[in-house]
Amino acid sequence: MLPQIGRMATSRSDEDQPMMTQSPDIIGFRFSTADFGQRDRLPIFREQIGRMIVKLDPEPLSVGAFHAEANVRELPGLGIGSWACSNLKFARPRELLDGNDDLVLTIITSGNTRASQRGRDVELGPGQAVLQSSAEAGNMVVPVSPSRFVGLRLPRKALALLVRDPEDMLNRSLPANPRRCVCWRSTSGS
Repeated sequence: MLPQIGRMATSRSDEDQPMMTQSPDIIGFRFSTADFGQRDRLPIFREQIGRMIVKLDPEPLSVGAFHAEANVRELPGLGIGSWACSNLKFARPRELLDGNDDLVLTIITSGNTRASQRGRDVELGPGQAVLQSSAEAGNMVVPVSPSRFVGLRLPRKALALLVRDPEDMLNRSLPANPRRCVCWRSTSGS
């Protein structure tokens, strides 16, 4: 039987440290494949983190070691995640779509990643970002070399107040310098 990650679940490497934190307004968890034996890493990551929590189906790209670390916080109207991964494909297949239409902004902080959605493939490097829809199938591929990224999950309506046409921005490479991007609404009133 696989260890369960839940409110008070712990990692194998440190039995006294909770993997999930909770307060009235904040829910969070941290996870590392390094905390589990080689045989348990993929099943735990796939079922308990991927499918149950973030609604993704992770799969190693090639035979061999993969790695994943996550530190995720859910606040009212905002999800924030910091991820470090290698040798992984994160897919959001149709069977994991749950009616949530939030948008996810992924910002690459190191390494390279490829995002696919709506028939578009986008190669991303450090400082670049991509906006994807939680309401549509898609995927993100992290090569064997490690990559780090930050993900922000925002309600579609909230982002529509800041961006001219969020639908047009889906799965397009966003520049490393947002001041150069004409897609953001001006906050100066002009």
